[in-house]
Amino acid sequence: MTDAVLATGISKTFKTANAEVLVLQEVSFRVERGSSVALLGGARSGKTTLINLLAGLAQPSSGSLEVFGQNLERLTEVEKATYRREIVGLVSPEVPWLPQFSLQDNVALPLLLANVPRREVEGRVAEIRVSLELQEVSLNLLTPLEKQRWALARGLIHRPKLLLVDGLETLDNEAEIFTEYMLEKISDLEVTAMFATRQPLVAAHARQIFTLKGSRLQVSREGRV
Repeated sequence: MTDAVLATGISKTFKTANAEVLVLQEVSFRVERGSSVALLGGARSGKTTLINLLAGLAQPSSGSLEVFGQNLERLTEVEKATYRREIVGLVSPEVPWLPQFSLQDNVALPLLLANVPRREVEGRVAEIRVSLELQEVSLNLLTPLEKQRWALARGLIHRPKLLLVDGLETLDNEAEIFTEYMLEKISDLEVTAMFATRQPLVAAHARQIFTLKGSRLQVSREGRV
């Protein structure tokens, strides 16, 4: 079976005014299709950087990153946009909500940007709402947990192959509740999931746990699933 993700010797540095900061160093791993993977690590451990690399939002400084057969560092900017539109679903605080739109239109945005016919968009939104058991209210009335569930709907609406989830820290004690919910809801979908967390109890719900510490991928072990 072809791997969903194959990372070989990935390093990433950021330049500051005075120095270069090494965030990821010689990170290598593979993820099977349909698996669930937790990226476990503390603040500034490289979790979000790795999520952004997988989403095609950043370029590795060295190494090779292949997702569903596509070598990301070889893609043009246009090809990366297509990759994000068709292959990746991203759930992150960095993905903004548009307050002038309804929740349903916020969820539908990836399809609208891809020029999917409106009737099909409405059907897909209705389908994902039923699947995730979502009730629409005003955006400003959503609890953090409800907002994350709607963000999951937006991340899944275009039926991605790879679901990337960041920002679970904003849920505090509800991160484990959301993670159980997410993994249950996607269990029948043909999607590979990777989520970043600093909580071992949250990470334990994944099939695999990758621990990031000191810029390196230190541990890979089996979770509960």
